[in-house]
Amino acid sequence: MLTLGGENISSLAVEAALLENPLIHEVAVIPIPHEKWGERPKAVVVLTPGEPYKEGIEEEIRAWAKGRLAGWQVPDVVEIVEELPKTATGKVKKHVLKAKK
Repeated sequence: MLTLGGENISSLAVEAALLENPLIHEVAVIPIPHEKWGERPKAVVVLTPGEPYKEGIEEEIRAWAKGRLAGWQVPDVVEIVEELPKTATGKVKKHVLKAKK
């Protein structure tokens, strides 16, 4: 959960929506500090295998999200990574991603 101006945002709902994008293989949504709203979403993304990284892909993903999510759910930041840190059972270690901010 993220807290945005006193309202809760489900990171799982944002992740589910982002996973509909054919560019995205895996995603984790974490909170980042925001001066006005307290927290805002950040998407840490693994691109679909075979999808090359290209300049501006982060903004392309944000623009795609704007057409499918409420404005307050659209990630402020999209970070592309090679892989997400996971536990032995395959669960994403969001606390590791939050520590990297």
